[in-house]
Amino acid sequence: MRVKRYVVDELPQAIELIRQELGKDAIIIDSKPIYIGGFLGLFRKKKIEVTAAIEQNSVTTPKGEEEQSKDVNQLIAQILKVADHTATEKRSSNHMVVTDEQATVNRNREQIVPPSATISSEQLIMNELKEMRTQLQKINRSEQMEAHQLQPLEDLKLRLQQQEVEAETIEQLCEEILIHLENEQVQLPNDAITKQYIWEQAAIILQRWLAPYGVNGIDEDTEVVFLLGATGVGKTTTIAKLAAQYKISLHKQAGFITSDTYRIAAVDQLRTYATILNIPLEVVVSQSDVARAHEQLAAMDIVFMDTAGRNYQHDLQISEVISLTQTTRPSEKILVLSLTAKSSDMSTMTERFLKYGVTKVLFTKLDETSVYGSILNLVRKYEVRPTFVTKGQTVPDDINTFAELPYIELLLGDADDE
Repeated sequence: MRVKRYVVDELPQAIELIRQELGKDAIIIDSKPIYIGGFLGLFRKKKIEVTAAIEQNSVTTPKGEEEQSKDVNQLIAQILKVADHTATEKRSSNHMVVTDEQATVNRNREQIVPPSATISSEQLIMNELKEMRTQLQKINRSEQMEAHQLQPLEDLKLRLQQQEVEAETIEQLCEEILIHLENEQVQLPNDAITKQYIWEQAAIILQRWLAPYGVNGIDEDTEVVFLLGATGVGKTTTIAKLAAQYKISLHKQAGFITSDTYRIAAVDQLRTYATILNIPLEVVVSQSDVARAHEQLAAMDIVFMDTAGRNYQHDLQISEVISLTQTTRPSEKILVLSLTAKSSDMSTMTERFLKYGVTKVLFTKLDETSVYGSILNLVRKYEVRPTFVTKGQTVPDDINTFAELPYIELLLGDADDE
C-alpha cells in the first residue's frame, strides 16, 4: 500500500492533489488540523493534514460518468466520516470538569457573545463539504471533457485567447458550457458534441452576458453629446458621421462645437465637415466660451462637441476636459476608444473616465483590426455600455449601432474556419 500525507490550506486542495497523484481509487485515511510555523508558539498558521492511501497493484481504468459520480459520493462519505470522528473527539475533549471560576468565565462569555453570533463546528464542517462538492464537480467536469475528448472546447479556448479575451472570462464561459453539457447529457450523445454545437452554446452565453449593457446608441431626449478620448482615436470623423445621420436620416438640425485647438488642423477638419453638411460650428478655447457656444446653437435639435485629445494618463488633464462638458441641456458623455489600441491602454483609459461618470463607449477602427476581445473585456470588467462601432472614413455610412449578435460573430468567427 502506498501512503502519502498532504498539508494544505483547505480540504478541496487535498482532494484534487490526491486524485491527480494517487488516482481515483485512493482513499482518505485521516484528516486533522495542524499548526505550523510561528515563533515561541505565536503566529502559527492553521493547516489541514490529510493522509491518503492506495493499493500499489491497483490499476486505474476508464470509468463511466455514473462510476465517476459514485467516486465523488464515496469520497465525500469518507470525509464526512473523518470529520464526524474529529468533531466527536473535539466534543469529548470538552467534557472536562471545570472549576467554579472557569464556569463563571464561561457564563460571562456567553452573555457577551450570544449563541446566534457563533458558528457551530457542525456548520463549519457542512460549509467545507459544500465547497468540496463544488470543487469535485469541477474536477469531474474536467475529467468528462478529457474522457469525451471535447476538442471543440479546446478550439474555443484557443480562439478566445487569440482574440485577447481575459483568461478568467474564458474559463467562466467554458465552465458554463460544461454545465450545459452535463445537464443535457441524456439528450446529447457524445458524437453530437460538435464544434458547431460548442460555438452555438458559446454565442448563447455571450449574448446573455452582453444583453444588459446594450443601449442602442444615443438616448432620445439627449440634446448635447460630448465625445471624449485620446488623440488619434477618430473623434472628429465620428462626430461628422453622427451629425450626418441625424440630419440626413432623422431630419434633425445638428450643430458642432470643438475645443480641440491643440491639434494642428483639427478645427479646419471639422470646419470642412460642417461646410459640406451645412452645419453650424462654434470654436471654444476656455470654459467661458462654452456657454456662449451653447447659446449660439440653442435652436439646434442636437449638438455634438469634439473635445481635445490630451494626455489621459493624468487626472488633471482629464478634469480640464470634463470641465468643458457643463451644460443645462440634457446631455451625455461618450468615451471613444480605438480597437487598434492595446487592451491594457483601453482598460486604463476606461478606468480613468469611470471616475467622472462616463459609462458609454464608442469603438472606432473596426476595419483595421482582427482582434475584438477588448470590447468583451471592458463590458465584463467595468460594465461599460457600447453605443456605436465605426469602420472606414466614409461619412455617414461607416458607423453602426452596437449589436450583440454581429459582434459575437466577429469574436467567435466561423466554427468551420477555426
